Order: sequence, then C-alpha cells, then structure tokens
Amino acid sequence: MMKSADELAARLTTERERLRQALQGVDAATAACRIDGVDGWTSIHDAMKHVASAEYSMMIIVQRTLDGTYQKVQDFDLNRFNARQVEKRAGQSWADTLGELEQVRAHTMQTLAGLTEEQLAIPTHHPVWGDVDIAGMFRIISIHDSLHRKDVETLKDELAKAP
Repeated sequence: MMKSADELAARLTTERERLRQALQGVDAATAACRIDGVDGWTSIHDAMKHVASAEYSMMIIVQRTLDGTYQKVQDFDLNRFNARQVEKRAGQSWADTLGELEQVRAHTMQTLAGLTEEQLAIPTHHPVWGDVDIAGMFRIISIHDSLHRKDVETLKDELAKAP
C-alpha cells in the first residue's frame, strides 16, 4: 500500500486542517477543562500535548530507521509512555502546545518532502502498530490526528453540556 510523498503530504495536510478546525474557538481555559467519564484524554490541552509528543516520537523512529540506528523497544507500554510525555509538558501553556504542534508538523512535512520512494518503502517498526514501512509511519501520523480530532470534538460537546 505504498503511497507517494505527495499523497502522504496531502493526507497529512487534510487531517491536520480538520484538527485545526476542531480546535477553533478553544481558548486556554476551555482547553484546560477536565471532563471525567469520557474515553481517551480528559482535557483538550492534554490531548494536544499528546498529539505533538507522539508525532515527534514517530519522527524519531523515521529518522533512526533512515540512519540505520532504530531498535525496537522491548516491553513497550503505550499508556505509560503517553502519560510520561504529557507529564513532561505539564507546565506548557496552551499557546506553547499549539506552537509545538505546528513546529513538529513543519518538521514532519520537511522530512517527508526529502524522501524518495525507495526510502518510503524501508521497513521499520511502530511500537503499537507493528511492522510498517516509513510511508506507513506517515499514514499512522495522519490517522492519529483523525483519532484525536474526534477526542477534541467529544470533549467540546461534553463541555457544551456542562452547567
């Protein structure tokens, strides 16, 4: 299921734009509100910290795969990893989180633009999704945006219902 760099870039752009649209009108106070009893992240701010950190981590896998230095992580615990990455950003402002999202995405797009079809076909391993190629890592990033856009929409809906 190989896709060209242009096709992958278009998909990444579309999904990020949909995420940006979901975030429109979300200010720092709204982003920080916690909603108990929802699946996934309990605040929009934590969800976006997670999106930025996860994309950054996936790009490390891509770079290390290209460099020939990537090694699978043994006994990877997704929940522990995600919680730790968000915890590292505990003092990050909403504006800084949005800025990190943009910085990481700019790096992702720049990296993708420089890859050949041969490089996109290089096998690697995602700690959760398993064996993929580098193109697959970029597909996972776009899917990840889509999943967490839905979290944002759910949290906004729940906040709108709150008294």
